[in-house]
Amino acid sequence: MNQNLLSCLFGRIIFFLFLITPLFSQGQERKCFSYEYEQRLRSKYPQLKSIDDYEKALKDFSKQRKSSSQYREPGDVFTIPVIFHVIHNGEPVGSGDNISAALIEAQIEQLNFDYRKREGTLGYNDNPVGADVLVEFAPALIGADGQILEEPGINRIDRNDMGWSAPPYGVCTSFGLDETYIEEVIKPESGWNANQYLNIWIMEINCNILGYAQFPSLAQLPGMEDDEGPASTDGVVLLTSTVGGENLANPDGGNFNIGRTATHEVGHWLGLRHIWGDGGCSVDDYCDDTPAASEPNYGCSEHESCGSMDMIENYMDYTDDACMNIFTEDQKSRIDIALLNSPRRAQLEFSTVHLVAFPNLFISEIVDGTETADLPRFVELYNSNTEAYDLSDVSLRIYFNGQSEHSVSIDIPEGTTIEPGGTFVFSKSEFDGTWGSNFAGVTPDLIDADVNADGNDVYELYDNNLNMAIDVFGQVGIDGNGQDWDYQDARAVRNSYVLTANAGVFSFVDWTITSYDADDSDPGNHLAEIPAFDAAIARISGVENGETYFSCEGEVTVSPVVEIENRGTETFSSIDLLINQNGNEIPITANFEVLQPGETIAYSMPDIVHAVEGEFSYAVSIAEEDGNPTNDNEVEVSYIIDIFENTTGLQVVTQTDEYPEEISWAIQDNNGNVIFFNNTFSANDLDISAICLEDGDYTFILYDSYGDGIYDGYSSLFSR
Repeated sequence: MNQNLLSCLFGRIIFFLFLITPLFSQGQERKCFSYEYEQRLRSKYPQLKSIDDYEKALKDFSKQRKSSSQYREPGDVFTIPVIFHVIHNGEPVGSGDNISAALIEAQIEQLNFDYRKREGTLGYNDNPVGADVLVEFAPALIGADGQILEEPGINRIDRNDMGWSAPPYGVCTSFGLDETYIEEVIKPESGWNANQYLNIWIMEINCNILGYAQFPSLAQLPGMEDDEGPASTDGVVLLTSTVGGENLANPDGGNFNIGRTATHEVGHWLGLRHIWGDGGCSVDDYCDDTPAASEPNYGCSEHESCGSMDMIENYMDYTDDACMNIFTEDQKSRIDIALLNSPRRAQLEFSTVHLVAFPNLFISEIVDGTETADLPRFVELYNSNTEAYDLSDVSLRIYFNGQSEHSVSIDIPEGTTIEPGGTFVFSKSEFDGTWGSNFAGVTPDLIDADVNADGNDVYELYDNNLNMAIDVFGQVGIDGNGQDWDYQDARAVRNSYVLTANAGVFSFVDWTITSYDADDSDPGNHLAEIPAFDAAIARISGVENGETYFSCEGEVTVSPVVEIENRGTETFSSIDLLINQNGNEIPITANFEVLQPGETIAYSMPDIVHAVEGEFSYAVSIAEEDGNPTNDNEVEVSYIIDIFENTTGLQVVTQTDEYPEEISWAIQDNNGNVIFFNNTFSANDLDISAICLEDGDYTFILYDSYGDGIYDGYSSLFSR
C-alpha cells in the first residue's frame, strides 16, 4: 500500500459523526449460520471454488475491468423481486408461524430503508463512508404459475399439506445446526425460479439461529465457470420472529424485531462477509472502509479491537437491530459486482414478476340513488385502450355497509367485449325515458337487480383471471356514510384526465361527486383524454433533500433549480409557481421559452442566502389550476445549513485514473484519529472536496490499495 504523507498546519475538519445510543441485549444473542452454511455447501459440492478463489476472482475482476458497462451507472437502482415462503403449522393467518401480511410488508419496507439509506428512517446515517446501496426490493405480484398472487410477495405453505415434519427445523449438533432437512426437503419442494425471485423462507429454525443465506457465485468470471451453487436452495432463511420493520415491530422478536436479520442475511446473499471476517484481526472482510474487528459484537455497546473502534452499527455485525444502520461504500462495490456477475443475481434485473400494468378498463360513472327515490341505478365501464377489451373474466363486486368481503358479485357473459373508447353499462332495471332525455331509447348492457347499493357502498371491478381488483370506487371495509365519496341520491363521475384503472387503490381526487341531474347523467357516454394544459414539477436540483451545506465563514447560498414538464397537449411559456420556504409563501411567475408537449425545462429559482445555521425546508408547487391535479405538482426538500466561524477553507483535489476503487484519502489529527475520509470516486475524474479546518497540526494520507500508484493522477490540498 502506498502512503503519501503531507503535514499541514490548519485545524480539525468539521464533519458529522453518527452517534449511537448504547443499548444492551437482553436474552438471545444474534446467531447467523451463513458462514458455516457456505463452508458445508462447498464441501458438499466439490466443483465449487473455495472462498479464497472467490475473493481472488472478485479482486482480479475489480482490478482488470476495462469497461464501465460492467458496473451500474451512477444512480441506477437495481430492483429485486422478493417472494416470502411462509412455512406454518396450519395456524390462522396472523398467528404463530403464519405471520401477517402487514409484518412482511414492514420487512420489505425496512429492507428498502436500509439498502437505500432512506432519510427520516432508522436506515439513515451521516457516516462519511455510509452508502446508499441503490438496491430496492419489491414484492412479487406474479406467482410461479403465472397467476397474480392473492397476497403480494407471499406464498403461504402449510407443512401438513406438504407432508413435512413438524417445526422447529434443523437439528442441533455439537458442530452447530444440521440444516439437511431444510436444504434437501423444504427448499427444493417450495422454492421458485431463482432467476426471477429472491426466495426468502420464513420458519421456526432450531438451535437459536436467526437466519442464513446462500452466497452468490462468480461463475461468469474467467476461472470460476464451475462456481455455481444449486438453484434449488438459493435464497435466505429467516426465523419467523425476526420479520418486521421499524413501522411494525415483530412482537416476538425481542432485540431482533425490526427486520435487520433480513438486512444482514440478504447482505450475505449479495456477497458480503461479517465485518470481523469470521476470524479475527488478521482475517479480512475485504472492505477497506470497515475497520478490522477481533470478533462479533453483541448488544449495542461500543467496542475497540485491532487498534480501532469496531463498526458496531454495520449491518454485517451481530449487534441488536436497534443500533444497526450502515453499509459502506466498499460493501456497496462488492454488492455491485455480485449483482452484475453472479449468474442468477444478474438475471433478476430482467425479471418482471413484480410488475403488473394498470388496465385501461375502469369505472367511469355511477348513478346510485336511495331505495325509496325513483332514480336510475347504473354503473358504467369505459375502455380507454386502442384495442378491444375482453370482459369474459371481469366481475362487478359490491361491498355493502363497510363490509370487508364483497356482498354481491355480478359476472359478465363470456365473449363480451368493449371496443376502444366504448362503454359497458350495468343497470338495476331497464331505463325509463321519464328520467331524462339521455335515458330515452338507451338499453343497458347488463340488467341485474343486485345493482342496488345506497350511495355509500363500494363498487369494485375485479379480474377473476388475474385474481385481483383492477379498479375500485370507495374504500373496501369502510362505510361511505359521511365520507367524501358518499353520494346518496347523487352521481359520481370519473374525471376526464383519468386514462387507466387504479388497481384497487381509491383516489378521491379522480372523481367528481354531484347531485343527481337527469340532464347530466348520460349512460353509455364518457370522455377520457390528456388535458390540453397539464404542467408538473418533475424534480428540484441545486438543493438536495437531506444534504448539509456549509461555509467556513459567513453566509451560505443555495441555488434551487426546478424541472418543469409539459404533460398536456398544448404548449406554454410561463407558469405561476408558489415557493414555500420554511412556512413563508412566495409567489413567482416563471417565464421561459415555449415548452412543447412532453418536453422538460430546467428553471433557475431565486437564490436563498442563509446567514444562520439550522434545518430548512423548501417546496415549490404549481399555483395555477391545470387539467390534472393528481400529477406531481409539488416537490419538497429539507436541508441543513452549518456555518463554521474562525476556520480555514480547503479543497482536496483528486485526479483519478481508471481504477478509482483503489483510491482513498484521509486526514488525521495530531492524535492519529481519522477525522475525514473519502473513497467515493469515479474513473478518470477530477474530484473536489471542500472542508473547513481550525488551526492545528494534521496529516494528509493518500492511499492506493493496489500499491501501484495513481496512473497519471494526483491528490492535492488547496486553500479556497
